Amino acid sequence: MNWDKYKDTKGKIMDFAANFDKSTPVSTELPIPVVARYLRLQPISWSQKISLRFDVVGCLLPTELRITQEDTGKLNLLIPKQLDLKCNSTGPFRPNIVWYKDGVRILDSSGFTQTVNTWWLDDKIVSTASLTREITMYNDSGLYTCVDRTSKQNKSVTLDAAQLKISPTFKRVWVLKNTELEVSCEYSGSKTKRITWTHNSNKNVQSLGFHVVTNTKFEHSVSHTTSTITKDTTTLDNVNNITCSEGDLSRTVQVRVLSGEGLAQYLVPGQDLILSCEIGEVDVAYEIYWTKNHKPLNMIESLRGKYKYSSDTKTLTIQHADIVDAGHYECNILLEVGSSQQQHLTLPIKVNAKPTITLEGQKEVKHGDTLHLYCKVSGYPVPTISWYKDDNPITGGDRYNFLPYDDTQKGHFVLFDINSGDKGKYQCRGTSAEFESIESVLSIRVKGNLLTDNMLIICVAVTGSVIVVSILCCAACIRCRSKPKQPLQHRTPLQNKPLLTRRYVDMQVITRAKSMTSLEEIDQLPPPPPPVDPWEDASTIDDSSLTYERIPKIRDRQISSA
Repeated sequence: MNWDKYKDTKGKIMDFAANFDKSTPVSTELPIPVVARYLRLQPISWSQKISLRFDVVGCLLPTELRITQEDTGKLNLLIPKQLDLKCNSTGPFRPNIVWYKDGVRILDSSGFTQTVNTWWLDDKIVSTASLTREITMYNDSGLYTCVDRTSKQNKSVTLDAAQLKISPTFKRVWVLKNTELEVSCEYSGSKTKRITWTHNSNKNVQSLGFHVVTNTKFEHSVSHTTSTITKDTTTLDNVNNITCSEGDLSRTVQVRVLSGEGLAQYLVPGQDLILSCEIGEVDVAYEIYWTKNHKPLNMIESLRGKYKYSSDTKTLTIQHADIVDAGHYECNILLEVGSSQQQHLTLPIKVNAKPTITLEGQKEVKHGDTLHLYCKVSGYPVPTISWYKDDNPITGGDRYNFLPYDDTQKGHFVLFDINSGDKGKYQCRGTSAEFESIESVLSIRVKGNLLTDNMLIICVAVTGSVIVVSILCCAACIRCRSKPKQPLQHRTPLQNKPLLTRRYVDMQVITRAKSMTSLEEIDQLPPPPPPVDPWEDASTIDDSSLTYERIPKIRDRQISSA
């Protein structure tokens, strides 16, 4: 047993004045309360005979009741973790502690487990009452109160059973510079909460250029609050810690920014094309492989045997590149290879090729025939085709049609029923965002008919003073026949292009022996089948192409009988 001398407020050993007779009491008030089990008096002076009596005037220590998680009066508990609340009691008497939830006493049959441990400590009775539940659910949220029936004291804490998830779920996230960073955090609980964000200990993320969007929805009495933070990574540091929190719940993700940038390259046919994939310093295991349009290079026929990759310089070389080698390439980066944190980044690199354009077709067309023009473009990206006549755009109409040709949407231009007003300069123009517009021009001539459907011949004969005028009216139905087609082996390349078949309406020669009463009867005649090309196999003819031509009515032709 150790004895300590009482000291005053200044830390000096204090002497107490004693009585000077046997009937007058002397009281001394201690400036500092003392908690002790035993007191001992030590006389330092006396007169004749030592004698005294004394009493200690004091009180028992009050009972102290405290919930361990009561610091803020609120507690967030992650679902489905274990619920564990502790209520500590310290005092001179053994406590009798019971638990309540939202004013209703908690019984063991409700799924909770209650335990009480009691022991002596420095002349005080210490007791801990625990309330536990193995799996926490959303409906476990509420006001929890521990009550000591002995001291009539109680303490409460508000519990929010919730979930806080962050996406991406990796502890360390890798992004490429000049790309957008997006991190989302979702809080689910019985009440709507406000999610706060922190970037490298800075809570004012808006001042750093971050954009925060928050949405809330309710499902089955549970509030789901989603907060998303976005920012362009151009101005971010190489290492960034981003934290979302609600109360004492928080989630943190580390963002690592790589310096790689996908710059456009320009291909020169016949020369080597070198593509670089420089991503800066990386302190984790990583691998690099290349693809084109997300397809492995060894599966692309035009690139087989032409490319090689250098792991030292991180470059891809395509030898003797051609226009077909242009397109979208991807430098694929695998980071933290072999771990559960493995991630895949794609650095896109666009390879452009200067476009070319060629316009082909009929330079001379007969009156009433169909004009076909073909526009062929190459390069990457493939230019968008538009058609012009005499520098005026051709937007379409009943006599115009645009068809696909050579992998372009409007590469084939068709003009029906040519007339003299259709002659002129036709232009095929290609435009793209990467290059200046290009065009190819073709001048079209329209050849008129020398024969007409009605012919009037006036013969004038003059003999002496007598003038004899003879008028001869000749009426004839003239059928325009096309020239026989040449054999396929003798046709020119232009003649072999896919022309649309015109459906001809065969007109029978109207003789004197048969008369027609009206043009309406002529219109009602059924059209004959289309003429057969002796140089083509009838089984290969596509009847669907016949719908592209407009069938002229017979009344469009002037018919007269003698």
